[in-house]
Formats: sequence, structure tokens, C-alpha cells
Amino acid sequence: MVTPSYDRHQNLYNPYIKFSYPDSLAVPFGVENFCFPDSTHWPPPLQTAGEPYTIVLTDSKGDRMYGYCHRVVPEGAQTCIPITYCLLSRHRAAEFYNKLLNVMVPRHGASVSQRLALLDCLHKQPFPSPGGFVEFPPENLGNGNKVNKVQRLLDESLEDFDLKGLFERLNETVILHVLGTVLLERKLIFVSQDLSALSLCIDAVQSMMYPFVWQHKIVPILPQSMKEISSAYTPFILGLLSKNVEDWNSIYPDQGMLVDLDSGEVLYSVGDESTILPRCSVSKLMSDWEVIVNITQQAETAHNALYSESFMRMFVDLCGHYEQNIHYSDSGHKYFDVIQLSPTCLVDRQI
Repeated sequence: MVTPSYDRHQNLYNPYIKFSYPDSLAVPFGVENFCFPDSTHWPPPLQTAGEPYTIVLTDSKGDRMYGYCHRVVPEGAQTCIPITYCLLSRHRAAEFYNKLLNVMVPRHGASVSQRLALLDCLHKQPFPSPGGFVEFPPENLGNGNKVNKVQRLLDESLEDFDLKGLFERLNETVILHVLGTVLLERKLIFVSQDLSALSLCIDAVQSMMYPFVWQHKIVPILPQSMKEISSAYTPFILGLLSKNVEDWNSIYPDQGMLVDLDSGEVLYSVGDESTILPRCSVSKLMSDWEVIVNITQQAETAHNALYSESFMRMFVDLCGHYEQNIHYSDSGHKYFDVIQLSPTCLVDRQI
């Protein structure tokens, strides 16, 4: 649980960890700044309360920890001093943890013993496999032996909204160029006024690469105190709050792409993002997306799953036959024949 405190000497609000569980937990250094990346602009908009967002922490070994956040503004507060609940996990499962937060946050006003009982119950249970669930006691202990459950779906794409949210903010051509940028392992920066939008769209970029995983830095919402990261020479995927950008020229990536999620405009790009994908793959993606848009009777989660499947089919078409291109030299050593990888599709690369 993280909240800001006012520093009279510096005339600003500094986030601090108000409570952590369990007591033995070694909280990652600086996590409070990621929970409140907008703390330098006070007061934060009231609409940020209740909006879920995700942070990503990467250690020196490259291992990632995900933080699932939910803000609360205490009822009747004269001054907007929000509190952020953050669940840290090694698992990337935003919607599952958001459901857990929806259980925890309404109990913000419960007694300390009741909140600890809930945390004890949840902490003892392992991360559920697809289709599994975690159990927790009811908010009203007078309900007898009734047990509530939060379940993971067998197909997580059926409960996610990230890709659908990305397509609502960017047109198909821009999304293809975003995909080309990450496949070329370049820098990608999203800017927005909205915490939740940044988090959702950067999560969508990770989803569109499935089953592959981005190996470089990911920072869904970069705190202003760490703005120098946007000048790093290595590839990254970053989200920046518009109000945290003081000099727009300073964030233009030398090799990469800068996209405004609020307007849907590309503010900067190299210009060759379309060269990585073959024309037949692009045509198939565009055809799939047109069908998805025209399916108006499906639920929002179904649209998200269909977008996810379109990207997965593309990768299967491009890479599913890779074993056919592994050959042996006269000396018995294996080598990969790139030229023959997809003779019917990779010859012509252009959007």
C-alpha cells in the first residue's frame, strides 16, 4: 500500500510505502515511485481512482516482476491524497489480479484484523493454473461457511481487453508499424494523459508478440524522476505521461517510434517499419482485422481473443516450419538456411 507524503522543504509530494505484506517481503527498491509516476503533479486527477494499471520491475538479471495497481481515494477526504494498492507477482496476468484487487479494495475500510485475515488467506494459496481459482473469506463473516472464489480462465485472452483497447486508440497501419518496430528491436514510446491507457496499450504490445517475449526494458509508466531512461541507447518499450514531458524534442528516439495514444498520431518514426513483414502476412492480418471489426454481436473479450489469434497465426505461418530450414553441413554441424525460410512469402516485403 503506497501513498504520497508532503515534503515542505522540497515543496512536493514523495510517495512512500505505508504498509507491505508479508513483513518479511523484500520490497523492490523504488517501487513506490512507479506506483505514483504522477506524484510531481499535484493533485492527481480524481478519475485516476479506480483505474487499474500495471507496472513492470526488472532486476539486474533481467527477471521481471509485475505490479498490479488500483488507486483509492478515501471517502470524505477534504484533500485528494490517494492510496495505491499494488500486488507484486512474477506472473503476467493483469485481469486475474485486477479481479483480486476488486475483492481487496472494497475492504479498505475494514478492520486491520479483517484485512490481514484476507491477505493471509490469499498469500497461502499458489498461483492458480488456467481454469483454477483462489478462495477467500466473505466480507461479511456472518455468512457462515460461504467461500468466494476468483478464477483464471482457461484462455486468458478471453478476459483481457488490452489488444481491443490498442485498436480503439490506433488505426491498423499504425499498429502494423508498432509491430514492425518491436520486431526490429527498436525503441517504442507511447505518450498519453491517461495512466490506465498507457498500461493497457503497452500490455497489448506484449500480447501481440505472443508466444515471443520482449527481451529488453519495459516500463509501462515512467516516473518523471527517472526520465533519463528515455535517453538510453538500448531498445525499450516505455510509457510517458504527457504532463511529465518537459521537452518533447528530448524524447524523440533516435532509432524507434513515438506514438501519442490520445490523438492516435505517430509523432516520430524511422520510416522503414513496414519492411520487416512480408506483404502476404500484412494482407492476412488486415483481412482478419476487418472481419473482427464487423463482428458486432460478439462480446468485447471475444474481440480481444480474435485479435490475439490473428497475431499468433501470423507467427505460426512465418516460423512454424522452421525445422525444415535446419540442415547439416558435410562436417555434421547444424546450420539454419534463412533464404529458404518462407520462399512463397518472404521474397516480397512491403506494406
